[in-house]
Amino acid sequence: MTERKPRDESWEAWANRKLEEALEAGAFDHPEGQGEPLPGIEGPYDPLWWVRRKIEEEGLNVLPPSLSARREAERALEAAFRLADERQFLAALDAVNAFIRRANAVSVWGPPTTLRPLEPSRALALWRETLRGGLAWPEARDRLMP
Repeated sequence: MTERKPRDESWEAWANRKLEEALEAGAFDHPEGQGEPLPGIEGPYDPLWWVRRKIEEEGLNVLPPSLSARREAERALEAAFRLADERQFLAALDAVNAFIRRANAVSVWGPPTTLRPLEPSRALALWRETLRGGLAWPEARDRLMP
C-alpha cells in the first residue's frame, strides 16, 4: 500500500478501493494462525499482555544493569566452557573477567552487582573436569559464580 491517495478521491473511497483490490488478490485467503487458538487465551487475564509480547518479540532487556551484567557474564562463561582448546578458554576467561571488572566499575541503578572476577586456576580446573565428563556446566557455573 505504497500508492498515494489521489486528490480527487475521498479517504473512505480510497480505503474501500484498496481493500477490494486486496480481497480480489487473495491477500486475506490464508491468514497466519487461521484455525489455531489465540496464543495465551487459556492463561489468566493480564492487562499488560501486549507489553510482555512486545518485549519478547523485540528481545528487549528489562533487567536492571547489574542483573543483566550477571546474565551476560554467565552466557559468555558458558560459551567459554564449550571451547576445546585451553588457550582459547583462557582468552575467553580473560574477556569475561574484563567484562566483570567493567560492570563492577560502573555506577548503576538497581541492586548492586555480586559479580567478582573469576580465579583462572579454579576456572581452568573446572573446565578440565567438564571436558572429562565429570562435571556438567550448571554445576561448574554454580561453583564459579555462587
